[in-house]
Parts: sequence; C-alpha cells; structure tokens
Amino acid sequence: MTANAAASGGARVQEALDAVDINNVLALAMFAYDRQDAVAFLACFAPGAELRIDVKPKPVVFTGAAIGKIFLPGERLQNASADRRFVFTRQGLKLAVGENRHLVTSSYIERIAPDRARHYAYWSWALPGENGAPVSITEMGNYRDELVKVDGRWLISRRVVSFGALDPRADQGISH
Repeated sequence: MTANAAASGGARVQEALDAVDINNVLALAMFAYDRQDAVAFLACFAPGAELRIDVKPKPVVFTGAAIGKIFLPGERLQNASADRRFVFTRQGLKLAVGENRHLVTSSYIERIAPDRARHYAYWSWALPGENGAPVSITEMGNYRDELVKVDGRWLISRRVVSFGALDPRADQGISH
C-alpha cells in the first residue's frame, strides 16, 4: 500500500466516523425535542447557533442560549400554561395532544471541511389522535443543517426547519 492510499483510507475512515457522530447529535436533538428537554436540546447546538423555523406569518428565529426557550410557550402565547406541550406547525404554534414523535428520513450528510458539514433530511411529525384515535402525520417538511466540530464534538451551528415536502437540497445547488 502506498502512503497516498493509506492517507486516503484514513481520511475515509474519519469521514465515516464523523457521519456517525453527526447522525448521533441529530438524533439526540430530536429525542430531546420530542421530550421537550431544553437542556439536552440546547446541548446539541454550538455556541451562537441559530435555529430558524419557517412558520407563518413570519419565521421564528432563536439564537444561542435562546434556543432552549423553544419549549417555553409562555414566551410566545399569552396565558399559556407551563405544563402544556406545544409544537410548531406551518400556521405557527399549537397545543400538542399526547406524545409526539419526529420521523426523519432520507438523511444526507455533506462534509465540506474537516470541521464543517451540512445535513439535509425530510421530517414528519406524528401525533396520536384524541380519545384513542390512531396516530396521524400532521406536518412534514425538511431540515437544512450546518454543523461544526467543536472540541472534537459535532454540533449544529444552524438549523432551518421548513414545511412542505420539497427537496431540502434544492436551493443549495447540490446535484448528487
């Protein structure tokens, strides 16, 4: 094996390890969001990160430590009860009924530098029906994430949550 082949193989192994780490932090963010655990959710974001949720009538943007406030509906809804669970829908914030779950599919990671990556995926939001009705998919959309490696750990530096089923890579010029 030549030195170039060995170096190339080592780089590919590192890319594979990075992909696993990136998938893990993205999964941890979704688990934390579904539990509405602000501390665990915020731990998945880099310092100074941005979370943009494209809802109507205008996008909601959280920056830095304010990302943890996503779970404080009283900040956005007058007279909201602290013990109620809320979710974002394309029309804005609404009360969640029962347990909710993210379903993330077609995840694509693009490593653009040793310490920077992009992630694109479709998501759907499943909510159980009221009074024992079956689970239904109530929303769908896509994620466009930017990630950075901070002290050896991959973290989300920017997340854009969009509604609808468009290809999340479409506006990025990615053709593969």
